[in-house]
Amino acid sequence: MARMYTVFSILFAVLVFFIYLGLAAQNTAEVNFHYYFGSFELPLYILLTLFMVFGILLCGFLFLPRFFCLKLKLLRSQRALDKKTLQLEKQK
Repeated sequence: MARMYTVFSILFAVLVFFIYLGLAAQNTAEVNFHYYFGSFELPLYILLTLFMVFGILLCGFLFLPRFFCLKLKLLRSQRALDKKTLQLEKQK
């Protein structure tokens, strides 16, 4: 089952990449990006890509504390299970 999930994940990533390439080929117009300290001109697809990557990284960093909390909880549960398993084996 995990192998099938991996295959579907790779196929989905390839599909998203080809959709991105199609959109990038159609959005090559130069746009002005104004921010607090100035402005610069970039093709639209590069600007969209930068903001998409920034959003993905931001979501990843926001998820990290929850990830480590769940990992610690899993480790504690596995240790407790190992202790109970050893106790049951000693009783036999």
